[in-house]
Amino acid sequence: MKWNRLFLMFLIAFPVSAAERLSLSDLMNRLEENDVALKQIIHQRTQSQFLKDLTLPSSRILFEFKNEYGISLQGAGNTSTLSGTATKDLLSSGTSLSLGYAKVNRVDREEETVQVRVEQSLLRNAFGGRNRLLDSTLDMETNLLLLEIAEAYEDYLSGVIGTYLDWQAAFVKLKVNESLYEEAQRLEKNIQRRLGKSVASSIDLDKAKLQSLSLYETVLRSRGEYASFSSRIAALGGSTSSILPQDTPPYLDRKFDFESEIQRVEKFSRSYELAKLKQKIAKNQSEYVGGMLNPDLRLVVGYNFDNSTRFATAVNRSEALVGLNLVYPLGDSQNQAEAAKANFAALQAEFQKSSTERDLKVAVTSLRVQLDEKMTEVSVSEQKLKLARSLSRRENRRYQQGRIDFETLLNSQNTLASSESEFLQKRVELSKLVVQWLNTTDQLLKSKS
Repeated sequence: MKWNRLFLMFLIAFPVSAAERLSLSDLMNRLEENDVALKQIIHQRTQSQFLKDLTLPSSRILFEFKNEYGISLQGAGNTSTLSGTATKDLLSSGTSLSLGYAKVNRVDREEETVQVRVEQSLLRNAFGGRNRLLDSTLDMETNLLLLEIAEAYEDYLSGVIGTYLDWQAAFVKLKVNESLYEEAQRLEKNIQRRLGKSVASSIDLDKAKLQSLSLYETVLRSRGEYASFSSRIAALGGSTSSILPQDTPPYLDRKFDFESEIQRVEKFSRSYELAKLKQKIAKNQSEYVGGMLNPDLRLVVGYNFDNSTRFATAVNRSEALVGLNLVYPLGDSQNQAEAAKANFAALQAEFQKSSTERDLKVAVTSLRVQLDEKMTEVSVSEQKLKLARSLSRRENRRYQQGRIDFETLLNSQNTLASSESEFLQKRVELSKLVVQWLNTTDQLLKSKS
């Protein structure tokens, strides 16, 4: 491409042998090693390892033992207690299992009991339905977390690429301005020689000097801008040596198949998937919190064994146990408020999902129009630059031949400088629009390398 040849021409004209050439891919590899902000984004994935266990009721087996010995201070006889229980909740079915053993020695009795108990929720957590709802919601929250991390990573990439493109543009802008300044100096010397031969006027020389000084100011500003971006890039990449951007600006040569890319976004978009997940999570949470207002009816089935001696009477009996436990919340204002809050959040999430779908379609359509326009602008700007260079060369020859005045030559030089700056700016804007398109259509991570 013509632009790449121009870029290489500048590098030859202004060699920096000690500088390291840093491509965008190299920068990203360094960022993964050195940038704390990126490490923080990536580290968030570890939350997925404990997010579920942190919220779900524990599925542990709980053992509880007790061994106590009582010594009478009045000599009325000592006592002892030995007991143990094991409980286990089956989350998927809403069932609670327990097994207990107790042996108690008192002055007037000796007790030894065994208890087996099974409790099954029939209403609030009927056959584990509420637990399964919570489990499903937590799976969604884990997926939501991973999607949010990918979204944050892509936004981070977009920012870094934007900085890289600005740095690259600042470098090329500096070299362009230095080239224009050197050309202005050559012109100034030429006019000095012409003035000595009484071919040019002192006014022409003053105008040439003013042009050189103005361009020198531009070079100084360009150097400051480039130094600022270089320090930022060096800090991001953990580099201590001099660095230069790669020759070819990234993403400018990307070909677009707008129709298929838009269709893919309409079928799957990370932003829309995030909104849908948030809506489903909010709906599940509303149902889960609302369940606290329901009565809790539990079926109890068990077996009791009693082998005791009380007041010199031996007891040896076993019994089966069947029953119901009912807990009914009345006037539970706190849970009612929590349920109302959850319902409100679910409705808001539904609105947000619709809004995200609409905004995404608008953004993609708008970006396509902007890209078409910007590519046309770049093409027009390139043609203008080509004409400005040709005009500048011809006007310079005509001035040497005395066919035009210095003012006309100066105008052609200013037109060339303006065209160079405009072409550079249009290309940077196009590059950033391409990055924005890739970010919006969830393709930036794929094109990272």
